[in-house]
Amino acid sequence: MYATEGRDVDQFEFSQLLFSCPVPSRFIEQNNFNVINPLFWIDLVPIRAPARRGPMLMTKDQVGPQEFQHLDRFSILEHYGNAHILPAIEDSGRIVNLPVCPTTPKPQHHPSYQLVACTWTSASYNRRGDTTTVEDSAARLEEWIVFHRTVGFDHIYIYDNTQVPQNSSESVLFKIASQFPSFVTYHSWPAKSCSNNRPNHKNPGERSSQYAAEASCRERYGPTASWMAFIDTDEYLAPMGNKTWLPLLDKMDAKDIKVLKLKSSRGRPRESLMQLLDDPNECNSQSRLSSFSKNECLIPRKNETFLRVYNCDFIRPPRPVRFARAMKQIYKPNFVLSHFVHYSTITASMSRYYKDFKARDLYTRELNEGDWGDIFLDERTEGTLIHAKSVLPHETMARKDSCQIASKRPCVIGHVCPNTTPFVDAIHQKNVFRDADGNFCNCWINEHVEKTLIPNLEKALREHKRNSFMAD
Repeated sequence: MYATEGRDVDQFEFSQLLFSCPVPSRFIEQNNFNVINPLFWIDLVPIRAPARRGPMLMTKDQVGPQEFQHLDRFSILEHYGNAHILPAIEDSGRIVNLPVCPTTPKPQHHPSYQLVACTWTSASYNRRGDTTTVEDSAARLEEWIVFHRTVGFDHIYIYDNTQVPQNSSESVLFKIASQFPSFVTYHSWPAKSCSNNRPNHKNPGERSSQYAAEASCRERYGPTASWMAFIDTDEYLAPMGNKTWLPLLDKMDAKDIKVLKLKSSRGRPRESLMQLLDDPNECNSQSRLSSFSKNECLIPRKNETFLRVYNCDFIRPPRPVRFARAMKQIYKPNFVLSHFVHYSTITASMSRYYKDFKARDLYTRELNEGDWGDIFLDERTEGTLIHAKSVLPHETMARKDSCQIASKRPCVIGHVCPNTTPFVDAIHQKNVFRDADGNFCNCWINEHVEKTLIPNLEKALREHKRNSFMAD
């Protein structure tokens, strides 16, 4: 990390440069083994050329002498041609005076925490590809923190992307985080994202600020925790079968499982837990011009938790495999060396070289099934992800036309299906599910969350508010 505050806090190196650079011995201090004092400095001049990929760049230490003999050698002329123009050095983005320090084995410390979470959030934001501003983060954050504390998380790290003046204490999220001084670590993180387009846009979204925050959290706080997760404040990691995650984590430790994967699908806000918007003009100003009938707008009922309102998933568990695309993970940071939003991109198993194997004949560059160290959790007995992404008031105006049997429009409002209503994935988008009385329904309640975790959350919220009031 190069800066502790301001707009440069996102300048966090997410990748590593591996290169062989013979330095004359006379330039190296022979007796300096202090990491604080570099042995020498280098200037790095990036050469913007086509990407080089594949095993042709491997070394003997990486793949072993036998395989190295058969690797194709990299040819500049073959890959770049003889007409590729490189930029002038002064235009190449030179980085000067990079310190080169000797590496020493990191001391092995027992992690301070068993389970931690990181999140990147903002007091207001625009959804991908949408100009509508959402401003419910402050209301969500307090509940989200309290919930994860009740289910066994030991600490939470908040990266606040709210755009405020230099003093981060002006952020409303900072004020909420300050209510949990021993449980929450807060970082002002004003770095802007490059693009907020939808993933299928010709210029896909690039939430660089979020990616850098995740890299920072894993690198800075990973060594302090046995297990780590990076999730949004509208996502709830809910243990199934227990009140906390700890029994399951102990079970996974015993099995040497290192990555727990949870599929993701969106919950529907239950109409029975919603109320009319107090000021209809606020909604009408954002209504979309269309041919469908417009109703008055709905918002979550006051004094209801977001978790309860959205605890009605339109996909009844177990979720189909396609919902793994937007999965979230709970992983061991000493095994996952690089994590990117939904995926473990580099693991300790993947990063092993030939030189790391004691039995050379066992070396292979291909991972066996067991080397990944990951599993999808059983959503009914082990753990699940409740995704409570906001349905905005103006999006509820079409419910009269869309929330009925055989409607051609998707219904974004939750109408609860009883457990006796079977879920059929092939027809779930056709609005054909009915309850026992033959009425339209489109989502299923997670009973363990409803009957155990939500009451625990509501009790913990009351205690937190009472303690905060007394402290004031």
